[in-house]
Amino acid sequence: MRCLSTRLKKDVRLICFAIVTESIEKLYYNDIQKVSNENGNESLEKGILKQINNNLDRRIKHYYLTGIRSGMGLVDLFLKYYNNEIDLNDELINAEYQVFLNVGTKPISYMTEMEVKSLLEQWEKNLDSIDKLRELNSTTDVYVHYSKVLDKDYSLFLERYEKKLNIIMTEMVLGGDETILSYSADVLDISSVEVKKIYNKVCNTVREELIIFLIDNLCNLETPDRKTFEYSYELRKCYKINAYKEIVHKHIDKLYNEKFFPVSDMSDDKHHTCYNIMSILYCADTNKFLEYCAGIKCDRMAQHRLEKLVEEIVNNC
Repeated sequence: MRCLSTRLKKDVRLICFAIVTESIEKLYYNDIQKVSNENGNESLEKGILKQINNNLDRRIKHYYLTGIRSGMGLVDLFLKYYNNEIDLNDELINAEYQVFLNVGTKPISYMTEMEVKSLLEQWEKNLDSIDKLRELNSTTDVYVHYSKVLDKDYSLFLERYEKKLNIIMTEMVLGGDETILSYSADVLDISSVEVKKIYNKVCNTVREELIIFLIDNLCNLETPDRKTFEYSYELRKCYKINAYKEIVHKHIDKLYNEKFFPVSDMSDDKHHTCYNIMSILYCADTNKFLEYCAGIKCDRMAQHRLEKLVEEIVNNC
């Protein structure tokens, strides 16, 4: 490790810290059985997704290591070493060091102008085949940097980057990984102002697409059921993140619908759905929410349920 770059040593220290800390403290471990008991029986897909996200490698990669330049192969290497599956040696470390060099800027700075032009052309050809977010960001960032050095127009590459970024982010979110939208470009290893601007723009776009997707699906389901509850749960979870609040506020009027209040067709799923939606409405505009509740015409049992749920939300918010 003596001859390794300072940057790689920093990444190695962070990887070791993440593995040891999360293994011992389990800061991002979700008690699946506890959550399942609280929310009732979840769908098989959601349960499997939670189990996957509970794996140690997923937790440390998502919550500790999103900004490192080193490849995820280095993370996997140290995880296997930590679990006594392999012994570290110079050959394994050097292989990952070469990966690190290939995504960094130092080797390219030693190239001739013709070599750099050739490399940029290669990246132009391979851009559409990239399917990993970190690789897409790092490639584009370095491409823009050296395009500026060579006084080369990079506007078309950025247009393609924006489209590809939207596709990858959307696929990740639909696959259950909404956490990526919680980060702005400022916390990622991106130096180009242009790339940061596009990244943040696409982040906001995908956030809004996610909120619209959740609200539209909530509104289009005539009878609240298990799926409605899942959508309402995801929406409430998003609303707790500041980056989503303004987006939810833009579309919140759609949620002022009596089917999201405990006045008819009651079930456990309906009750939990009402709690999630009403909590959002209460936090967004307390006076408007309370006035709407006061104007609902219903029988005395429905009125009792409504008052009790409002009371619970007021006490919990």
